[in-house]
Formats: sequence, structure tokens, C-alpha cells
Amino acid sequence: MIFALSAYLYKGQGKTVDEIPFDELTVTLVRDNMPDGLFESVKRLGGTVEERFPGVYYISGVVSTPTQFVLTSSLDKILHTSLRLLTKRATEEDAEWFIEMARKFTEPGDRHNADAVLQVSVSANREIYENVKRRNPAMCQAMKDLMKDEIQEENQKVVDVSLIAAIKNLMEKSGWDAIKAMESMGIPATDQIRYASRL
Repeated sequence: MIFALSAYLYKGQGKTVDEIPFDELTVTLVRDNMPDGLFESVKRLGGTVEERFPGVYYISGVVSTPTQFVLTSSLDKILHTSLRLLTKRATEEDAEWFIEMARKFTEPGDRHNADAVLQVSVSANREIYENVKRRNPAMCQAMKDLMKDEIQEENQKVVDVSLIAAIKNLMEKSGWDAIKAMESMGIPATDQIRYASRL
């Protein structure tokens, strides 16, 4: 089950931790099969469960924070593909449709959110994405484009680990300090600060 605060608290990106009032938060529970036990417990405690949209249930009367339950297997395939992708039952059709839609995003925030959905979905549905990649190479390239920043970040981590090992090795063999070792390796001054803190 995935638990999310639909209006979440975060630092950075222009907002402070307390900028979103607590009374504006909602809790969303997401699953791909019906939580009969949960719904029975809610009713037994005097609460109500109401399906307001196909696959979207509102729970009230047992908690003060507005709570909704999303049954991904009952959601509209087009309108809610991103939620369907977060389950282990995503289909190749869901994946292809979402990738095509996400390719058209131009805003950095939208692309970042699409990338986050893809990361979770790929880890839960690796076989589906392998099939999509084999069947449709263009779709594979679209995924790479969407996840370009994360791929670059992972590649940079590998480079960093190798460089730090090489710097340490040079320092041990030559007796030089970190700055001299990095300068002899041609590492730019801006990167030297970053590496020095990890030596």
C-alpha cells in the first residue's frame, strides 16, 4: 500500500515547513485491490465509506484528517495512468501511454514528477518495461530522455567514487596534500571543494 499526503510539507522550492496549514492536508491510501477489512473496520467504528468516483473512496467519521482510498484497478485507464503505474499490476499499455504523455511535458516540475512516477513504476514492474524496450526502441529512448537527469546523477556518482579513490591513492603514494593531488590530476577548482569534503 502506498501512503501519501496529497498536500505535503517540504522545505525548499519556495515553501517553508509550516506554510501549508494542517487543516488543508489530506491522507490518500493507494492499493490495487479492495481493502475489505479496512472498510469493514471503518464502518464498525461508526465511519462511512463513499465511492465518489470510480475507484476513489472517501472515508469519514473516524479520523479528523480528510482521507481517501484509491483503488487503482478500478481507475480510468487514461485519466489515472500515473496511479495505475505505481502498482505491481501495471500493463505495457499503461507504461507506453504514460511515457508518451510525459514526453510532452515542458515544465521542469511536471517532468520531475513524471520521472518520480517512472522510477517507482520501473522498480515494481521491471519485466513490463523490459518488454516495452524490446518491442519499441523509440519508447526506450523516451524513457532515457525523461530520466536523463537521474542517469547523469548516477553516472556522476560513479565518476566521483573513482576519482576520490584515485586522489587518495595519489596522496598516499606521493605524500601530497589533497589540493596538490587534485591539481596534478587536472581537477577543476570548483570540483576540488566538493571532493575535498569527501576525502
